[in-house]
Amino acid sequence: MDWIAEFFGTLPELFSSLWEFADGTRGLLVTFGSAGAVVLLCVLAAVFRDRQGWQSAVFGAMAALVGAFWLFGVIPSAWTNFANDYEALLSGLYIPGELVTPQVTILGLVTIPELEVATDLYLVIRDSVAMVITFIGVGVLVFVALWVQKRYPRTLAPDERPRPETGGRTDVGAARP
Repeated sequence: MDWIAEFFGTLPELFSSLWEFADGTRGLLVTFGSAGAVVLLCVLAAVFRDRQGWQSAVFGAMAALVGAFWLFGVIPSAWTNFANDYEALLSGLYIPGELVTPQVTILGLVTIPELEVATDLYLVIRDSVAMVITFIGVGVLVFVALWVQKRYPRTLAPDERPRPETGGRTDVGAARP
């Protein structure tokens, strides 16, 4: 049970290390500034949707670009750099450094020696977390794209007719023989 006390005892050091790594207040300003830019771009896309479709698309694409920049670039890279810089603090207590099976004797007859399964488990977990963050980012972007497409469907202009070249059906409403 000592590891529980050690785990919670080192949490303040872990949080202060995270604050120092993120560059404190400046890092928060950059993060909230980027989030504010995404919100502003999404609002502009919604405002221009009915009047200027192309401007709405540009603002939406810019919001998606900033979001993708954070989801696929900044966050996984920051995690990897943080895990590298603070390996001494994280390794062992928060993230295991290696995986070794103990020596086992079965019925006093057979002894299975200690086996090193993974000596670089810290690196494997560090990289796996970065991959999971990336997969979550893909899921978030796909979900948001599908949600926007369903919530704001586009229709043809009143005088525009569907064309076969663009996948539109021209026989809709026509009499069938």
